[in-house]
Amino acid sequence: MRRRLIYALLGVTLFALILSGFGGYFLSKRQASKLAQQEAIKGATTLTNEFQTVESKFNLATCQLTETSTKCLNRLLLRVRLIEKADNATFIVIGPQGNIKRGILPKKVTTQMINIPNLLAGSPQTGLINNTSAFAAIPLPPTALQTQLFKNSTVVVVLTRTINVILPNPKYFLVAALISLIIAGSIAIYLSSRISKPLITVAKTTDQISNGDLSARVPIEPHDYEELKELSHAINKMALSLETNKQLERDFFLAVSHELNTPLTSILGYSEAISDNVSDNVQKDAAVIKTQALRLQRLVQDILNLAKLESPQFAVNLVRDSVNMRLSEIIDSYKNSKIVLEKQLSINTNLTNLPTMAMIDPDRFKQMISNLVDNATKYASSLIAISSNLSNDGKFIQLDISDDGKGITSSDINNIFNRYYRSKSQPDNVTGSGLGLTIAKELALKMNAELRVSSPTNNGSGTTFTVKIPVAV
Repeated sequence: MRRRLIYALLGVTLFALILSGFGGYFLSKRQASKLAQQEAIKGATTLTNEFQTVESKFNLATCQLTETSTKCLNRLLLRVRLIEKADNATFIVIGPQGNIKRGILPKKVTTQMINIPNLLAGSPQTGLINNTSAFAAIPLPPTALQTQLFKNSTVVVVLTRTINVILPNPKYFLVAALISLIIAGSIAIYLSSRISKPLITVAKTTDQISNGDLSARVPIEPHDYEELKELSHAINKMALSLETNKQLERDFFLAVSHELNTPLTSILGYSEAISDNVSDNVQKDAAVIKTQALRLQRLVQDILNLAKLESPQFAVNLVRDSVNMRLSEIIDSYKNSKIVLEKQLSINTNLTNLPTMAMIDPDRFKQMISNLVDNATKYASSLIAISSNLSNDGKFIQLDISDDGKGITSSDINNIFNRYYRSKSQPDNVTGSGLGLTIAKELALKMNAELRVSSPTNNGSGTTFTVKIPVAV
């Protein structure tokens, strides 16, 4: 890679030198051509003015248009001959039909180049004769004297100028090119080293990560380019995320194994007691088996729900529905639930009478809120509070589900919605897959709602989950 970078930089430098050399030459030549044409038109204009001055003197000082003598004509012709001998200038007379009646065009200047129709129309003409010279042609304004001498013909002054392009000595160009290549090569080696070394390190680190070493990190040097630092940070962030998820996944499977093992052990034990006819109370044992089977079913259902939520095909059916009505249904179902009765929990509600219609999927909404209430029943000491309010700007319905438990530690609160996450401080008597809050968070996002948590909420204890749902327009 380093060698390719060096070759690439040297190639770019060489191409730039060649391009600048030829570009400079052609630009200089083009500029010289323009200057030559400008000088030609300037010289032709000067000769035109001089011709008009001489003609005027002939009119005013010596000649009378009524004289029959050829004296004026001869003197004017003599002056014309002097003009013809001027530096690279000539004088032609063009007849009304476009033919040259007097004079000869400069060498390599053709009638097509000077555009005779435009000259007869009084328009000056300039152009290039070849790569080394330019021309200018200016028609003289018609006067009475010209009419007397040349009838209805047009007098034109044609002047040529050489294009002077000063070319640099090729030796100097070669020396400059060699010095430039040496400098460019040194810079290329330096830059390639600064770029390739970090990239090689990045490649080795990503290879380690792909081979399962999620603890590998890309070292970041202070002198690295900002783009390379950003790349390294991104890879390190990815590796940290993979490592964290891997650990969470490992913890999850350990937890799930425990969650599966406990009810399975109970089911196996009680079913064997029943089948061996050693059970003291078959009905009670069957009830335990049913309870444990429902626990297993809930665990499997949570895993399936999370898998569905991650599927691109998963969709919610948003309809205009009453939030308070659904909340009331959920609260009624929990008031006489086993865990609420066993822990003797009180459920306080404060559902406002404000319009609480929102765009929700009723079934998914109940699933989301039920997961939050389930979580509250696990950690509450004696009280669960559920309330609904309209936000100050009237755009959102805010639902709060609070418990008076010991709260969430600062180390846990940032990870509480992460999949597979289970707090190390979780009490032993709290069971569950650890997916309920993750599913609730995903469902909230699907319904364009916001779910957040705050803890502690009261005297260093308690937890509140808040859901903000857009009001139906």
